[in-house]
Amino acid sequence: MLAELDELADRAVFLDAGSSVSAERIEAAQRTERGWRIRALDAQGLYRALVESGIDAARIQKEPQGLVVPIAGDDHAAALLAQLVRAGIPVVAFAPAVGDLEHTFLDLSNGLDAEVADPGTDGEEDR
Repeated sequence: MLAELDELADRAVFLDAGSSVSAERIEAAQRTERGWRIRALDAQGLYRALVESGIDAARIQKEPQGLVVPIAGDDHAAALLAQLVRAGIPVVAFAPAVGDLEHTFLDLSNGLDAEVADPGTDGEEDR
């Protein structure tokens, strides 16, 4: 349902143990690496160009809709797209594999709070 909500909502509030999640935690989640789905007319050329750009071949996932590669942030995604176009790769699709809400939710629920927890704790929060 997050994909549909992502299309409809302008803003969302995330709750954790009955309290709203801080803007800092949400921003940190949005900056983390996420999969981007890329499709090109020349799939082999795309794969080679991604590896040549420094993306670890083991981290490139092949899917029927294209290749999914990990990219940290929109700035890096824009730079990679520009690099592919300059290399002559005929890119026909380039987008996050999941929407912003789903990506943020997954990061928040997968322990991002441990990264921003008080350094005097073991990273666990009361839930």
